[in-house]
Amino acid sequence: MDRNIKEDIIGFSFDGTGYGEDGKIWGAEVFIGNIHNLKRVAHFKYIPIIAGNNAIENPVYVSLSFLSKYLPEYINLFDFVSDFQKELIYKMINSDFNVFYTSSVGRLFDIAAVLNKLKNIKNIGDTKITFSGQLAIELEVLASSSLEKSYYPFKIDIIDDVFIVDTLDTFKAILNEKNSDINTIAKKFHNTISKIILNLASILREKYSINSVGFSGGVFQNRILLNNIYYSLIEEGFKVYLHNSVAPNDSGISLGQVAALIYN
Repeated sequence: MDRNIKEDIIGFSFDGTGYGEDGKIWGAEVFIGNIHNLKRVAHFKYIPIIAGNNAIENPVYVSLSFLSKYLPEYINLFDFVSDFQKELIYKMINSDFNVFYTSSVGRLFDIAAVLNKLKNIKNIGDTKITFSGQLAIELEVLASSSLEKSYYPFKIDIIDDVFIVDTLDTFKAILNEKNSDINTIAKKFHNTISKIILNLASILREKYSINSVGFSGGVFQNRILLNNIYYSLIEEGFKVYLHNSVAPNDSGISLGQVAALIYN
């Protein structure tokens, strides 16, 4: 409704928390179609988190959950977290007890921000946030001071005709950084998300013959990310839709719900 789009588009919806049709927490979804009919064709790989909203309010728990599942050899980097807490999180994650699964890009920004601090700042202490998206904003500010153009590795797999983005190699590369400073790591992470979007858009254009791309969700309030993807997609010949009169974050949800009721 915001842009009065008539044709089918490839729609990227990236945010922090949304309830998915499969009962998991969505937040990095790619759809094709129009206001009358949408099909989910790609998303980021689900990652486990414990403690629900408490984990979102303290992203250290999100990072520990990720490492406990996929990179347990790095858990001891969290020397400001008690051994008891680390062991408890590890056991919960690997026994699938009280674990939630999310595809959220917002949580990936949290992990990147925490690991960046761990790599560059000793004794980072309490990282409990005071407002939504705090660590993502901090990461964006750090990235704004870097001219770095490279990005971290990632994988795009396909399962049951849905493309799945796996960022395990991304975080492994951050943990294994030797010489990059905190600003460079932040910028390379932004570049990685941008490259993932460009690759997915290209794959889906070829598969579905759709050349229009649209973006919504709070993650796209990030100016560095938005500028990167906009100009990269334009250079590749895509028609790009961004929000105009309606904010891309949660304030636009109610309008989308109304539109869904009207047109479906």
